[in-house]
Order: sequence, then structure tokens, then C-alpha cells
Amino acid sequence: MNDLILGFTAALIWSISTIIDKNYVLKKYKAYELFLLRSPTFFMLGLLTTLYLTRDVKIIKNISNNDLCYIVGSVFFNFLALLIFWHLLTKNDSHYTLSIVQPLYICFVIILSYLFFNENMNYKQFIGFILVLLGISIVNLNKDIK
Repeated sequence: MNDLILGFTAALIWSISTIIDKNYVLKKYKAYELFLLRSPTFFMLGLLTTLYLTRDVKIIKNISNNDLCYIVGSVFFNFLALLIFWHLLTKNDSHYTLSIVQPLYICFVIILSYLFFNENMNYKQFIGFILVLLGISIVNLNKDIK
């Protein structure tokens, strides 16, 4: 139950952030400019959180080259995805953009996890996966109908 509450909380917080981006920030700044504006804030929050929880930043010394490659790769993919997401958000309604991007994100995680990490889904999860794809199709087919 705690995970469900935390998941709900994270989704609500991301929703608030997306609405702020859509209705305020992206009206004044371009999507790529947000990275320049947000990066120092993320760095400071990460540094303060690490210092608060561990009282040091030794983790930086302990990062292997292999780990660094994965971290840089993950940041690069997040950068590209956010850039595309913010671009879509400036061109479409918030509810449309999220109803396409977020479910597809879930579907791609499931497919890639299955292909590369041998994760499985049970019958009910598979039915849910199919229903998500069906929902995406319905939303996309009716985009221009008002």
C-alpha cells in the first residue's frame, strides 16, 4: 500500500510540474533553454540531498568508468526524451501529450525489459498492456475531432 501511495504522490507531483511547464515556463522559454535553467537547480538539490542523507560526497570518487558510461547514457536519453516531450507539450494540449507519451513509455519499458533483461509479465499484465495500446490508439484517432 505504501508503494501505491508513493506512486500516486510521484504522479501528482509530476502532473503539477508538467502543468507549470506547459502553462507558464514553456510560454517564455524554449524547451532546450529549460535544461540550462534547471541543471544548476537539480545539481544543488542532488548535492544537498546527498550531503543530508550520507554526510559526504565520496560516491563521486567511487564511480567506475563503466558506471559513468551508463549514467551519461541515461542522462543523454533523458535529455532527448524531455526535449521531445517539452516540444510536444508546446504544440498540444497537456492531456493529449501525456495520454500518448506516458502510456507509450510504460509499453516501451515492458518491451525492452522483456527483450534485454528477461523480465516477464503474467496474463493479467499482458491484458493490461494490450488495453493500454488500445487506449493510445483511441486517443490518437480522436485527436482532431472536437
